[in-house]
Amino acid sequence: MSLDTYRNQILSNSSEGNVEVNQRDLIDKILARYSCKFVIYRELMQNSDDAESSSVKIIFETNGSKITRILFKNNGFAFRSEDWNRLVKIAEGNPDEQKIGAFGVGFYSLFSVTENPFVSSGGQGMAFYWRGNQVFTKQGPIDDDDKGWTTFLMDTREPLEIPNIEEFARFLVNSLGFTENLQEVSMYIDDVLIIQLSKKMQEPKLVEIASGLNTFSPNNMFHLTSVDFRGVQLDVKRLLIPTKLNIKQLRSHMYQTLEESILFRIANGNLDVKVSKEFSAKMERVTKKKPPNNTFIQMIYAEFDERNLSKDDNKDISPIYKDLISYPEQGKIYIGFPTNQTTGSCSHLAARVIPTMERELIDFAEPTLAEYNNEMLCLAGTLSRILYEYEMAQITSFYNEIISSDIENNEETNRPEKSTSKSRSKRSLYKWLKKRVLHFSFKKRTSIVQMTQYDEKISPYRKWLEKWAAYAIAHFTYNTGTPNMQVSTIAETQFSSCLKQNLLILSTHGVLPISNVRLPNPKITGFIKTVPLVPKNLLEQCNLFFNKAKEVELIAELGLQDILDELKIRTLSEEEIIKLLKWWISYLTEDNNFDMQLLKFARIGDSSQTLNTIQFYSNPNKIPLDMSIPFEVLPNNISKNFTGQELENRFGWTELPLVNWAKFIVKKSELESDFEFAEKVHHVIAKNLEDISQEDKETIRQLFVEKKCIPTKFGMKFPNESYFQSVDLFPNLPTIKFQDFTSSVRRLMEHFGVRMSVELKLILKRLVNQEDCYYIQIIKYLASILDDLSEDEKDILKNKSIWPRENLSGSQSAGEIQRFVARDLYIPLRSHRELGLHLIDWNVEWSNSSKEEVVNIAFLPCSNSDTYAKPSECYADDKCTIMNFQIIREDLRSKAEKFGVRQHPNHEKLVKWLTENPPQNKNKAKEIFEYLSSQQKDFTDLEWNTLNDFEFIPIQDVSQSEIINKLIKPRECLFKLKEERCMIMNFETIREDLRSKVEKFGVRQHPNHEKLVKRLTENPPQNKNEATEVFEYLNSQQHDFADFDWNILNNFEFIPIQNESQSDKIINKLVNPRECFFKFKEESLNDFFLCVDFGTNANEFLAKCGVKEPSSDDFARLSVNSSHKLWNLYVEKYPNILEKINPNLETILGLAAPPSDPKFREMALKYFIDNFDNDLKHMGIFEPELPIFSLLKDDQQSQQQDGSEDIDIKSFENEKPITITSENTQDLRNLLQYSIKSRYSNSESNSNIKGLTKTCINESQVNSCDIIPGYSMRCVGNSQKIELYVSNGIDQSEILSQSRIAPLNQFINILKDLADVFEITPKAIHIFYDNSVNSIAFNRDGALFFNLKFYIGLHEQECKSKPTIDAMTYWFMMFCHILAHNFVQLHNSEFEYYYSSFAKIYMPNFLEKMKKREITLRSFNIKTFWKNFSRILTRT
Repeated sequence: MSLDTYRNQILSNSSEGNVEVNQRDLIDKILARYSCKFVIYRELMQNSDDAESSSVKIIFETNGSKITRILFKNNGFAFRSEDWNRLVKIAEGNPDEQKIGAFGVGFYSLFSVTENPFVSSGGQGMAFYWRGNQVFTKQGPIDDDDKGWTTFLMDTREPLEIPNIEEFARFLVNSLGFTENLQEVSMYIDDVLIIQLSKKMQEPKLVEIASGLNTFSPNNMFHLTSVDFRGVQLDVKRLLIPTKLNIKQLRSHMYQTLEESILFRIANGNLDVKVSKEFSAKMERVTKKKPPNNTFIQMIYAEFDERNLSKDDNKDISPIYKDLISYPEQGKIYIGFPTNQTTGSCSHLAARVIPTMERELIDFAEPTLAEYNNEMLCLAGTLSRILYEYEMAQITSFYNEIISSDIENNEETNRPEKSTSKSRSKRSLYKWLKKRVLHFSFKKRTSIVQMTQYDEKISPYRKWLEKWAAYAIAHFTYNTGTPNMQVSTIAETQFSSCLKQNLLILSTHGVLPISNVRLPNPKITGFIKTVPLVPKNLLEQCNLFFNKAKEVELIAELGLQDILDELKIRTLSEEEIIKLLKWWISYLTEDNNFDMQLLKFARIGDSSQTLNTIQFYSNPNKIPLDMSIPFEVLPNNISKNFTGQELENRFGWTELPLVNWAKFIVKKSELESDFEFAEKVHHVIAKNLEDISQEDKETIRQLFVEKKCIPTKFGMKFPNESYFQSVDLFPNLPTIKFQDFTSSVRRLMEHFGVRMSVELKLILKRLVNQEDCYYIQIIKYLASILDDLSEDEKDILKNKSIWPRENLSGSQSAGEIQRFVARDLYIPLRSHRELGLHLIDWNVEWSNSSKEEVVNIAFLPCSNSDTYAKPSECYADDKCTIMNFQIIREDLRSKAEKFGVRQHPNHEKLVKWLTENPPQNKNKAKEIFEYLSSQQKDFTDLEWNTLNDFEFIPIQDVSQSEIINKLIKPRECLFKLKEERCMIMNFETIREDLRSKVEKFGVRQHPNHEKLVKRLTENPPQNKNEATEVFEYLNSQQHDFADFDWNILNNFEFIPIQNESQSDKIINKLVNPRECFFKFKEESLNDFFLCVDFGTNANEFLAKCGVKEPSSDDFARLSVNSSHKLWNLYVEKYPNILEKINPNLETILGLAAPPSDPKFREMALKYFIDNFDNDLKHMGIFEPELPIFSLLKDDQQSQQQDGSEDIDIKSFENEKPITITSENTQDLRNLLQYSIKSRYSNSESNSNIKGLTKTCINESQVNSCDIIPGYSMRCVGNSQKIELYVSNGIDQSEILSQSRIAPLNQFINILKDLADVFEITPKAIHIFYDNSVNSIAFNRDGALFFNLKFYIGLHEQECKSKPTIDAMTYWFMMFCHILAHNFVQLHNSEFEYYYSSFAKIYMPNFLEKMKKREITLRSFNIKTFWKNFSRILTRT
């Protein structure tokens, strides 16, 4: 027989029986699901609102200390017969689809405090009482003196504590927020009024719905027909009662009364409901009521100006309103009254969604109810979008009315403001705000900001407007709703999709669609003015919103195309061009393509010069800033902000060649008219002439010889028409005239062809023409070239009347000078003058040496008695002997002048002798140079030039075997100072006592920068002492170094360091600056970096070359490349390092030595740890035991715990590390990467790799890693697909509460980024919260668990805006640690091998992720390093 047959047989033949229900157990189980506080009052207030009550009274009657009876009264309509009938039936809800009640269990919440509730209403009463496990009722008429009130009487099962007054008031305020009818609530203790709430509401005002907005739910179940809002004022009057209430003192009126008010808005969306009959039947079957034909959704929305315009937040709002005004936290879902479900946005949402039975959550389990609730929540997103659009419309109106006009009046024009415009602007702002914020008139309301506080400048308006816009965006930015994220996801999706047009946001150019606005890029914003950007304040306050918008490509960051658009419509100032070029350099550094359009469209200032016309940049060391430069040269105000290498490599702009500048400057008219300008030009060219090619020199010469560019005493002349100043034959010769005539200018004038002498033909012509001249100089000159004169020229000089006669009377003018043939004149002797003879005009005293008939026979005895000399070959001064000239005998020196003997040789002879007989040693040279210095006044420029290029200065050349004297040119040596600094680099020097003697020869004080760099690179120092001297000297000369010099040194190996070879011999080797770092004060770290220290001055030079302090990036490489060495250092020297941080360490450690009592030692060390890290202590996070304990092997730890042995820290040092060789490095990399991918990826591949010996940790094997067993934890939900856990005994709110949402999301984002670094699926990540353990993270059979408690304590504050490098590094190393436990269980050297290997292998991925996330690597901080290193090693 079939089962159907058996069933039919039983039904037809067997006796009938009832199913019994244990009502007490049923009610208890129902009440157990009501977890919220004050649930009784929530249910009774909801019933009161359904009964259209306007007022409720809650009365607590006491026995003097505790509550013994509770009375709840409402003035709604009296109970009807159907209401009495439903009251006695469990689970039969209100069939009215417009009422909240659906399950018929709300009334039974009274049984949580009473055994026998009593209800009176409309002259009827009903008493409830128990008989065994069944509840019974009796009903009958009563003589009710309290007519018009429905009363619920509850005698408490046992005396109850009086609730916290402020907490209860907060609950009542929150409950009154969305009530449709209920407007007043009073709470009494005995007969004393403790709390009184009253709600006033404005008449609703319709909100215009934007055209194109989709007002239907996805399946058209709901249609949003209209939206309105009404202003609400909620007043609270309460006694200020202490927590420990003394009921007897209530009647003494000793407590003050506090009155508080708040204003907010309730936005109401009216919905038409349209469902199929089939769906309606399913709904009725589940909820016992049909879906309504129409319903509504509501939002509590406190507008920006209704809170307090002078504040940025709601700090001034009374605590009792905190739950009602959720901003900036998430709002709650209200199903009549608040539930535990958050909305995701900052607004509370009241909707007639179908809840779970306990009315704490929305029902998404039952398919029919899930569809209904999903459709309604979509309309919540639509309502949010309507309200947001409304706010942005108000902001737009304000911007257009106030800001735009002020921009036009105040920013773009410089016209002075009139007093009338000021007053009009102030009145218009006041009028606009008054119209906007005064929605209704109440006698009591929070103060609105005084309009007179705003001055007439634009910035206060804009600042206020940005705060308003930030408030609006933050209000409707959806975070993850809890505990069910589906709620926020549904609303957010509809918020974004219900309107096709882009979301409007406030930008720097007003309210615009978000797609037209750009996220600012700090590198770009400095030169962008016309592209609308997100204001900085708005971006900072709404970071989450803009991150989401960027992810879904609603908004983009300021980019290349925006820059091009900007450049096309305006010119840039020099400051903006600088910022543009700096961005461009960084942009190209990131391997982006070079776009010529930027050069084409970028225009500089008023000149509108485009960058594509630029070919050169100027060097102010060569061409001064006050000189004009060609159009194709980048202005120095711009180029000075960049290195030459940057300009050449990135833009192809080279340094302006001197020849190009000369071609430009030669076209300037001032060159031929302005003496000062011409001299500046010549100085510039002269200074740089020696540094250019011969071809360029010739080009410049040809340019200038065709210009009247030489300043002379007779105006500007062509070079070949000008004469050097030393040419003084004629007074009217155009000799050059310079304010500063340097040797370099002299050489330039020679190069240009300025004349150094007068042509003989010109002399003769002038003499024949009887032109004015300096006859003495002419005669001297003619005498010097007598042998070179032709007979015709001599005949002219002898037979032409060209020689002036002396004017004895002094009366003749220049034009009346009488000229004679030479033979008709006599020398100007006194005897000749007395005879009245015609004398030649000789302006100076006549000397016998001037006689033409001087005897040219060697007849004069010299100081050497055996020698005789001609008068022209001997001299009268003893000093002449220094240069081996002959001097006449001492007794004849008084007659020397008569013989035609001179005191000293003339300058020609001196120069000739020096070049033919240069001195061969220092002593002789000193004498000669001193003597020549006394005679130098007569030296000509030509002679100085000759000496400048001649080898006559003796120096000693120290060769490998002997000292050799050699001669060098003045240009090749330097002055020898007292400290002999030039000699440090083996430059040739002359003695200090000769300095004043040879400076005229061109000897420099120091070598120029090119020679210094060349000498350093060709002959780098070979030891530290030599290097110190060299680097200190170079530091004193670095002011002349160019960028090119620094670039050469940056890449050249010239820094000597000691290197130990395999034979233990110390060998010096050379390194470049990029390979080494400056030494640390902490000596222990110098073992890990290539450190140098040559002293303060020398280090300053090396810093310019590129030596630096380690960055976080360098330290990260240290942590993986030297990890075992670092580990041992940590064990050996950690106390020494701590002692430098805390001087009290020695005293503290003294308490624990000798370690005869391990417990006492541990307590002393624990005391030190607690004092060492006060920050963690304040956060409630306590360090575990001192690191040396946690570093012991497990067997050592167990022994210490048993107290059987003392701690032997040296035993750890003896462990030999596993060495990573070149042969096994790649195998290790493959092994680790494979193990990670095979365990944590989505792949099912399990192929073996040789050498894989995985020893995963089992819960039963837990020793040093504090794994929390699975049976002591429970999963309480998930967020972003990451499972969330808490330990048993810990409330789930510790991880799911509203205050945890932000840090939880931050932590998840960090862990997901790191999972990406290690190529791990996010499914392997779990987050738990446990404040009773010290486990930061653990690995349980491959599942990775991270403790949220430690993230909150260590990193929440610093990571609020974005993760920091400290936080990311900390959790990266934590990942490495717990992943290493997949291979090794214990904390030993093998574990450290895998731990450091993970860090080394995945560090490139980590650094790339940091770059992508734009997380800046900071400079390394020694204290922070040791602190974090300690935490990582000891906590896990």
